[in-house]
Amino acid sequence: MYVHVLNSRRHTDRLPGWCFRLIRPGERSRHFLSLVALTVLLLGAGGCHSRASGDDPAASASADAVHPTVEMAVARCGAIEHVDRLSGQLVPLPDQEAAVSPLVSGVIDRVYVRFGEQVRRGQVIAHLSTATVDAQVRQAEATLAGAQVAVRQAIANATQQRAQTRTAIAQARAAVSAAQANVDGAQATLRANRAALATARQNLERTRSLVHGGVASQRDLELASLGVDTAQAGVTSQEATVSALRDTLRGTRQALEAAQAAVLQDEVKRQNVEVARQQLSSAVGALRGAVAQKAFYTLMAPCDGQVIAVRANVGETVDPSRVVALIANLSTLQLQVAVPVEHAAEVHAGLQLYFKVADAPGHIFHARLGVVGGAADAASSTVTATAEVANPDGLLHSGTVVSVHVVLARHERTVLVPDSALLTSKAGTQVLLIGHGDTVHVAPVHTGIIDGGWVEVLDGVKAGDRVVAKGGYGLPDGTRVVVANATSPAASTASPAPSSSGGAS
Repeated sequence: MYVHVLNSRRHTDRLPGWCFRLIRPGERSRHFLSLVALTVLLLGAGGCHSRASGDDPAASASADAVHPTVEMAVARCGAIEHVDRLSGQLVPLPDQEAAVSPLVSGVIDRVYVRFGEQVRRGQVIAHLSTATVDAQVRQAEATLAGAQVAVRQAIANATQQRAQTRTAIAQARAAVSAAQANVDGAQATLRANRAALATARQNLERTRSLVHGGVASQRDLELASLGVDTAQAGVTSQEATVSALRDTLRGTRQALEAAQAAVLQDEVKRQNVEVARQQLSSAVGALRGAVAQKAFYTLMAPCDGQVIAVRANVGETVDPSRVVALIANLSTLQLQVAVPVEHAAEVHAGLQLYFKVADAPGHIFHARLGVVGGAADAASSTVTATAEVANPDGLLHSGTVVSVHVVLARHERTVLVPDSALLTSKAGTQVLLIGHGDTVHVAPVHTGIIDGGWVEVLDGVKAGDRVVAKGGYGLPDGTRVVVANATSPAASTASPAPSSSGGAS
């Protein structure tokens, strides 16, 4: 068996041929010292060659193998936030959501909108079958037509009755006037006849005196007596005429009273007109009610917004307790954030927050907490905080669950390093600064906010310092290192997570 003195090609490639020799097994003890000496010689030759050939890649790799390799980062000045990551859900504002329900029971025969559709106030959402109410409308129209005819007839009857009454009264009054004139004339004649009778009687008495005196003859006395009888007959006849004419006057007056009494019939006819008009008004009201009831079978949007749910289909029977559709104004949404009770003391109104949604990649939505509830939910052990989120472009949707970043604190223009650069030991928190000649030095530090892979360093490091980001664990102060990413742009341009300041982008 033979053994090579050297079997490393990295060294043997640089040695002359005389350095190789085979040693037989029997010669091992004898040549042991020679082997040791040769090994030392080869190591020395390799070191010298390396120093003399610094530009040889193989030589550089040998040197790098002696020093630990680390990744470097440059401390930078920037902003960092203390963020509480919570769960939230987007919902419509309480006063911007409306449930569309029918005012009457019925069967849906048309649905005019679909989920996600934008609608305007007054736009028809759905329609119920109006077969029953249509029959009620037709009946009300027929009743109204009959009432209109009744009113016209009652008015005609009242008008006719009033004309007849007026004519009868006028005629009766004329008859009374004529009868009164006849009575007055007969009474005047009676008075004249009575005066003539008195004169005839006076003449009879004077004639009798003259006959006794012998001045007048018996014939004169007879003529005087005949004159009295004639005058008496005229009075008696005229009294009968006056009496008859008075009876006629009474008759005409009774006729006048009867004609005047007919005015009561005018009132009856007028009342009939009022009754007919009331029935007409009732018929009009019934028709309007039926038509108004028909309007109840049309479901319209109470506000502008988006249809966020359709909960009924054509053919379904619905009643006022059934929600057919939900409409919400989503131009501004409410974000409901579930805050664990153990975090509730840190969260208050006015804090900034931001979040993203999968439907709008590249956009960051911002808001401020408005109200933080005071009572915790027993089931979830959370307190609900709310914020209003502007949604002018409609990128956000009701019901979306989002991861909310609530900014509890924000520090501007502070020194930041990757959190992987922190080393902890009994001596405290430290970082390794990479100094001249790529030699590391231990720097004790105090830290502030840690977020998104970055940490705020309050002292011990300044912006622009190079720090060991990876590979520094266990390296003592003064260790020379090889920086693996010394020329990598990432070593100097890396930055914290996007800031929460500003608008959606």
